[in-house]
Amino acid sequence: MKAIRMTRTGGPEVLEYVDVPDPVPGAGELLIDVVSIGINFIDTYVRRGMYPRPLPLIPGYEVAGTVTEIGADVDEISVGDRVAMAGLSMGSYAEKMVIPEWQAVKVPDAVSMEDAAAVLEQGMTAHYLCYSTYPLDPENTALIHAGAGGVGRLLIQMAKQLGATVITTVSTKEKADMARSVGADHVVLYTEQEYSVLQLTRHPRSGWRGSTRRCCSRRWLPRPAAAPAPPFALSHSGRPACRRAGAPTRRCALPAPASPPRPSPWPGSRPASAGASPAAR
Repeated sequence: MKAIRMTRTGGPEVLEYVDVPDPVPGAGELLIDVVSIGINFIDTYVRRGMYPRPLPLIPGYEVAGTVTEIGADVDEISVGDRVAMAGLSMGSYAEKMVIPEWQAVKVPDAVSMEDAAAVLEQGMTAHYLCYSTYPLDPENTALIHAGAGGVGRLLIQMAKQLGATVITTVSTKEKADMARSVGADHVVLYTEQEYSVLQLTRHPRSGWRGSTRRCCSRRWLPRPAAAPAPPFALSHSGRPACRRAGAPTRRCALPAPASPPRPSPWPGSRPASAGASPAAR
């Protein structure tokens, strides 16, 4: 089969289009013909060696395809099923891929393979930030950075479905239009407007109850002296630029929400404790 493989880390030049043997599924595994893949920013981290992986390596975390062969002990998926996988096994930059059955999600008939490959990883990220890390409700105001990005747009839509007021920051007018098109209540063009977290979150609709922030740079993190009054929470994902200066949770003295713990929507999960720092969750 054809695949894109890397034998060393570096820039795009380390990606080679090569012939490799077809993979063979083992027990509990599926062989799929790859139909669509997602190209995630994390792939660039792997390519550059920021997330070390054994080499040689076929990159790619996001895939949708059709099952062509199953190994022993596969119980819930059959040959011919349309499945997707994201964020776990690597190797989607290829014509075929083997994935464990437990990582596969069946793709509904109403969902295209392109959408399945593109939305699964970003969708899971947005979902856990809105529903699990800090479950939003109509009394919350959510501040979402990078609102025109893949995760950002999904965060806006999920936050609005949960009834929260959404403020988002973007860098261009085109991105501002994208953020508004998916439901953002207020959009800040940070390349043209000076702002502070404190000012943004003093919104007349609901005051300050909580904030979901992602893709943070140093200027987007609240300093302890200027942070809003509690209760509030910080949720972040990805690799924020401020990481070079120390982890955000070490730089920000974030108080815990004063409200009682809310039950998590995930079955069997433990409610977040009001006595624990939300930055640690």
